[in-house]
Amino acid sequence: MVKKQKSNQELKLVELLPYGIIITDQNFNVIYWSEGAEGLLGWRKNEAEDRLLYELLDIDENELRNLVGIEDIYVFYRKDGSKIRLGVSLNLLFSMRNLFSF
Repeated sequence: MVKKQKSNQELKLVELLPYGIIITDQNFNVIYWSEGAEGLLGWRKNEAEDRLLYELLDIDENELRNLVGIEDIYVFYRKDGSKIRLGVSLNLLFSMRNLFSF
């Protein structure tokens, strides 16, 4: 219970950041979508969570995998189909049970 409370507190702190933060599992299923991501990409949290990130961004899965570990400017598509240039930092983090990507 204490561990879950700590995780919830950490997610609340993440929400305060002015960035689009997306957390996925190792298969790019979205498990967390920040308000910043909502504002940048047009997908609401309830629309994005439990969906595949590469489908939401209209990008090939292998192309997205190739971005892991790279920090660069990249063009994605918003929900409305318009292009958006974003600075991307896609990293893999390991936890005791899961592999997450930001």
